[in-house]
Amino acid sequence: DALGGLLDGVRARGAFVLRLSLDPPWSMRIQDDAPLTLICMTHGNAVIVTDSGDTFDVRPGDVAVARGVEHYLFADDAATEPQVVVHPGNRCTTLGGEDLRFEMSVGVRTWGNTAAGSHRAVICAYQGRSEVSARLLNALPTVLVLRGDKWHTPLVELLVGEAGQDGPGQEAYLDRLLDLLLMDVLRTWFDRDEQAPIW
Repeated sequence: DALGGLLDGVRARGAFVLRLSLDPPWSMRIQDDAPLTLICMTHGNAVIVTDSGDTFDVRPGDVAVARGVEHYLFADDAATEPQVVVHPGNRCTTLGGEDLRFEMSVGVRTWGNTAAGSHRAVICAYQGRSEVSARLLNALPTVLVLRGDKWHTPLVELLVGEAGQDGPGQEAYLDRLLDLLLMDVLRTWFDRDEQAPIW
């Protein structure tokens, strides 16, 4: 079917997968230009504010998908000033350009201002445009949020757990988990959201 063909073009290769562990106030400016990013909120509430001014609330159980056509703020509150900038290549710095990659590492693929943050999420980014078909990207809005009460999946919990592991073949395993999660999110969104295109 048409949707199956669209989703068949999804193939992560060395995708960026990172668990966030944060206590508020926190705010990060995402300008990594990744073609597609998933943000899975597991604890605490957050907000995404795009450069064009659109605001999306993200609650526990929600998954946000951001298409890399705009930079955006990801924060505990829209009023919180950014403390971190995420650049292409997943380089994290202060607003002044100081590197934060190691300073804010709190575990395997885990990053934040505390190891046991009240706000937690896993953020996953496809690195190259060849990993996600142009047809799929063109079918998506700048940001979509799939609400936790609209679907049920074990994949987020599995991805969160596996992101903190570092076993043999772990990157390939995380790539396949991410692909499955993205397809599950998009299949649900296309099927249930009135704003989704009809295939």
